[in-house]
Amino acid sequence: MKRFMVSGISLCALCLCGLTTQADDSTDMDEIVVTATREEKPLKDAPGAITLINQSEIEGKNTLDLTNALAYSPGAKILRYGSLGSNATIHLRGLYSQHTLVMVDDRVINAPSSGGADLSFLSADNVERIEIMRGAASSLYGSNAVAGVVNIITKNPSLRPKGYINILYGTYDTSITQFSDSRSFGGFGYLFNGNYKSSQGHRDNSAYYANDSHLKMNYKWTDEMKLSLDIGANENKNDSPGTRPAKDPSLRTASQITFGDSKISTSRDFGESAKSYLNLVFNMGHLKIKHYINYWNDGNHQEWVSLGDHFIRDSVYRTTSYGLEALANMDFSALNHWALGVNADGARFRITDEETNLTTPSSADTKWNARRGNYSAFAQNEMKLNNLLLTLGGRWDNPSDFDSQLTGKGNILWHMNETTSMRVSGGSSYRAPSLNDLNWPKDAFSEGNPDLQPEKGKTYEIGIKHELKPVKLTAEMTVFRQNLKNMIAWAPTGSMGPWGNRWHPSNLNTAWINGIEFSAASKVIDNITFSLNYTLCDARQRNKELVDSATNAMESETRKLAYTPSHKTDLGIRFNNLGGMEKLFLDFNVQYISSTYQYYTIYEAWPGTAVWAETKKQGGYWLANMKLRKNTAGNFGFFVGMENITNKDYVIQLGSSINDRGYPMPGRTVLAGAEFRF
Repeated sequence: MKRFMVSGISLCALCLCGLTTQADDSTDMDEIVVTATREEKPLKDAPGAITLINQSEIEGKNTLDLTNALAYSPGAKILRYGSLGSNATIHLRGLYSQHTLVMVDDRVINAPSSGGADLSFLSADNVERIEIMRGAASSLYGSNAVAGVVNIITKNPSLRPKGYINILYGTYDTSITQFSDSRSFGGFGYLFNGNYKSSQGHRDNSAYYANDSHLKMNYKWTDEMKLSLDIGANENKNDSPGTRPAKDPSLRTASQITFGDSKISTSRDFGESAKSYLNLVFNMGHLKIKHYINYWNDGNHQEWVSLGDHFIRDSVYRTTSYGLEALANMDFSALNHWALGVNADGARFRITDEETNLTTPSSADTKWNARRGNYSAFAQNEMKLNNLLLTLGGRWDNPSDFDSQLTGKGNILWHMNETTSMRVSGGSSYRAPSLNDLNWPKDAFSEGNPDLQPEKGKTYEIGIKHELKPVKLTAEMTVFRQNLKNMIAWAPTGSMGPWGNRWHPSNLNTAWINGIEFSAASKVIDNITFSLNYTLCDARQRNKELVDSATNAMESETRKLAYTPSHKTDLGIRFNNLGGMEKLFLDFNVQYISSTYQYYTIYEAWPGTAVWAETKKQGGYWLANMKLRKNTAGNFGFFVGMENITNKDYVIQLGSSINDRGYPMPGRTVLAGAEFRF
């Protein structure tokens, strides 16, 4: 650790020495962000590692959903199970989706049942910008903000009438139709977005259908008093082909043989979902009051074969989550600023599960529900001391189903000159046990654990940011250390059942990550913009693993952290006014992700004693994508895009069995679309 930090600081210093200069052009450091401090602040004064993805960058990607806009950010990796509509999550700094808080306009979309946030149902057409804050942020946001926070900020009603219709068509019979209309009348304004998506998918049984609508209404009494109401709904159905089975048919399961083939595990499984939300924000000077509510109704159909019998299971998961917050921002002096807030939030998760044995026949129903409430208070103080900005914050959370939590963070930002800044920060964080972990009903094999404690994290980092204005270059480097203890894992450590100790979740594991993030963007040549992001993660885990299925004996083992690549590189080139044609843009992106690992418990012969963790390596891969778009001076625009230009056969998500070949991603995909504005 010491050697790593010294090396990282040396790299930062070298970067600084090689780039120090001054000039007077404005750059993206003047852009405004809100996530780091809960209020508008210039990016150059933000106390943390922040990536801002603006609307122009979003438009330069093939955004069938929102994941492509996020995938090229430093420290970020998108983990998904296939093509459009498949589950997709974001991992920051090597940790998992449940360690990243994801919000849409400050409305939390992490599922209380699992802790993670599925991004697959989010569309990009109504997004204004995305802010990614990396590092511990529980002092402002509470649970899940361990590796960072993603805040997706949507568009507001326009002052002038504005609308469009977008039509897209592409490979795998993929089509998307989008409609938007925005108007303002005096102090009132509205923005409506709607879209319909359909795709047959890149494999059998991978079709997807969805419709999505959002309505945002604003009313402004004065510059100090404003009200915003945002409501929306999403309905979708996605078929689920499962993993690609083992090449050797003798290694396939009975279900894969009965319902699948060499490319899919099943032709029977599918899911359906209906999601809706309400988000209300009232601004009155320095006081902001916010309230949101999410209602999700998710269904899942599964079929399988076990011991020669044919089973089906239909499950319905109903989730209600809400939050109410009052936030005050005030200046105690010209050099001392406070943000003070109180929050109440909660969730309810209900499951109805019907399992039927079609062979017997017989059936069994399972119903259970879980609740959580939480009260919290937080404060953050910013002090200006000449060219230093000191930020200190803390938060107290008092949940209903585990112990209260106290987290804090400190950041020192030093503006060394007009173009160079250095920051040092450290913070604590936590992830709440999921409602599944705490409340899973007891059966013959498993049970929840109401005595779980939250996972605890600490993050330390140092960063340098510099503008080299003569060549319009902005560069930033961050060195970080991240520790996580009390990580929750399922193991045979529960009460005794008919087949031995029941599997249940316990605070068994730890992880530590040393990393470097580097990003640079330059416009050295007129009308050509270059960007480069690189992330290094030296990530390790120490897990307690089962070594004897007869006695349930466990031993600690240290390994590379599962699913975490050591290297990730993103290169982007944008050509503006290509070939001298005004408003003709070409975006070209290349991404490299190095190898990842997953570990599997192997039972040689149950209830034999030969159990061990076997390692499976998923090779690294390169991807290349492009998008050509033209905006006319009139009311028409078009684009042509291509994903996976080299038709790479690759996998991001591995399966739950070591014999499976994971979830294959789509091959070369061609997209074309047109926009009609009114």
